[in-house]
Amino acid sequence: MPTSLTRTVYVIALIAAPLLLGAAMLRDITPDADGTKELLGLIADRPGAWSMGQTLFTLSAIAWLPAGLALMRLFGGRTPSGRWGGLLVMLGGLAMLPMDAAGLYLTRLASSEVPIEQQVSLVESVEGSATVIAFETVHVVGLFLGLIVVAVAMLRSRIVPVAAPVVVIVAIVGLLVNLHPVMELISTTLLVVGLALTAVRVLRLSPEEWVDGAASGAASTARVQSVS
Repeated sequence: MPTSLTRTVYVIALIAAPLLLGAAMLRDITPDADGTKELLGLIADRPGAWSMGQTLFTLSAIAWLPAGLALMRLFGGRTPSGRWGGLLVMLGGLAMLPMDAAGLYLTRLASSEVPIEQQVSLVESVEGSATVIAFETVHVVGLFLGLIVVAVAMLRSRIVPVAAPVVVIVAIVGLLVNLHPVMELISTTLLVVGLALTAVRVLRLSPEEWVDGAASGAASTARVQSVS
């Protein structure tokens, strides 16, 4: 793939990932339910809305992978903490994928002939499993902590306008607190703005900076693989 096309994909992903995440949160019907049984009832009544929300979450998870690579390219060999933050963002997005796939399966389960009590028992046993908890932890820590690490690295390196990391930090705090749907909407909008400003800087990287970012990112990935 030509470098120019790769950079374009990365830039689009930086904007699309938070945009899709915000759209998914708006379409998500989980907050409307009080408990697993009520959620399964809502899914059975509104399968289209549930599937749309889960599909948007899945697309967002996929987009976070090239978005994380874009952040690693941005910092290159200049700011190691920024590269590690980008790697955490990638891991956070990757951890979302199996959970979103399982969420899509709930549409079939909720509309099946399986008694509702068995459905509830199955869903709650899966949600309480160590595997699911591990994926959820990697997702939350990877995505949110990764973005905070990236934002702090941006502030320290001044590689982007100060407004970008400040907006990202405010957005992450808002998403973690999440006291009201309006706050959720404002926070995701701020995240889009902050990463869009970052995407502009990625687009303006010189060929030398772009190549340096690729080499540094490959080195970071190799170190992670050697440790594992």
